[in-house]
Amino acid sequence: MDKNAQLEVLAPKPGVYKGVPMSVYRAIPALNHSLLRNMRRSPAHLQHARAHPMEQTPAMALGTALHVWALQRDLWDVEVCVAPDADKRTKAGREQWDSFEKWADGKTVITSEQFSRVVPMSKAIGSHPDAARLRSAKGDSEVVIIWNDQDGLLCKGRIDKTIETADGWIRVDVKTTRCSDIGSFRRDIHTFGYHTQDAFYRRGLEVLGIKDAGEYIIAVETEPPHPVEVITLGAKTRFTADALVTAWIAEYAKCEREKQWPLRVSGVQEVEIPDWALMPEEIEV
Repeated sequence: MDKNAQLEVLAPKPGVYKGVPMSVYRAIPALNHSLLRNMRRSPAHLQHARAHPMEQTPAMALGTALHVWALQRDLWDVEVCVAPDADKRTKAGREQWDSFEKWADGKTVITSEQFSRVVPMSKAIGSHPDAARLRSAKGDSEVVIIWNDQDGLLCKGRIDKTIETADGWIRVDVKTTRCSDIGSFRRDIHTFGYHTQDAFYRRGLEVLGIKDAGEYIIAVETEPPHPVEVITLGAKTRFTADALVTAWIAEYAKCEREKQWPLRVSGVQEVEIPDWALMPEEIEV
């Protein structure tokens, strides 16, 4: 993407932008799902997250590296770099690291150990018939959508891959996980908000007049032998996610209008410890 294209995205108009680098996407002044999801706690949590953006964690860097290696290999040198094993206790090591940091500015940095996992994780995706089919299908990677939502709120999303079909857009989302077993990954969906991210993106596509043909999540474990599962969200989960996102956006719009970002305050609440920790009633003390 040339400089002019970057400037156009940084003063964005609603629409679809293909092949947008992560560094450019982050700079787009619009509401994204990661920020909106803080509404599950309170508006105050969202404001704090906006004022104190979270640094990229090693897990996030590994996930980004896998996305690029698996879906946009030609952009690897532009988007990702592997840190040298420099001994920063020595002068030569510090000079090597300083030189590397200048070269790596704006890129996702991973360690050599992380890179040793990226390649077999990508191969594991290619070994799973459904995941391989989705990855090899003709489509576009790192697709940014920008739309005006309630009260003119400018929103944005970045989809790992889109596949255009007669029935609409199929969305493909690659997720790293400690355990791809369905029972365990259900918790990941709830914990990390994969269902509300799906709802947020579906909402954006609807505003843009793009028919959605569903999302497939490719979940790949970060540890060998890197098992892979391909997952779609059920109707009840999508219904719940739609309701949550609708409520969050309405509350966000209200907070923007009133310039108030309060905590949620409850009265005195009685709490029991978990059921498994309670003493059976038939036991006499």
